Amino acid sequence: MTISANVLQDEHLLYVRCSGFITAADVDAYYLLLQACDGIDSCTKALIDLLTDKPDVSQVPIKNLSNLSLHFKQCPLLPKDAKMAVVVSTKLSFAFTRLFIANRGEYVTIKAFMDMGKALAWLELDEPNLAKACALK
Repeated sequence: MTISANVLQDEHLLYVRCSGFITAADVDAYYLLLQACDGIDSCTKALIDLLTDKPDVSQVPIKNLSNLSLHFKQCPLLPKDAKMAVVVSTKLSFAFTRLFIANRGEYVTIKAFMDMGKALAWLELDEPNLAKACALK
């Protein structure tokens, strides 16, 4: 899987885009990328774009799936009351994201969407802001 992450300081937005198949190594790579990303602590919004993703959880060993909630809790934290929208393209990804949300257990509001427009509206962003984020990748 290819992962890119950018922080848009003006918008207080963390934008993460993932594409490809999920493998066990991608879980660790995702968190290492976020740890190396400066400015996350100032982000009040996060957009995780999995629309181009074709997830294949069969490639992820069950052991890794059972430990995902622990990994997810170790990634850098967004500030209190931040909003994270995860945009997915399949029902399997949606269910997988809901699993993450259930295990996150912090004070950030996380919602899964199957429509980018609804995610942008919930984050109070518009297309030009998203285009700006995409240009940085």
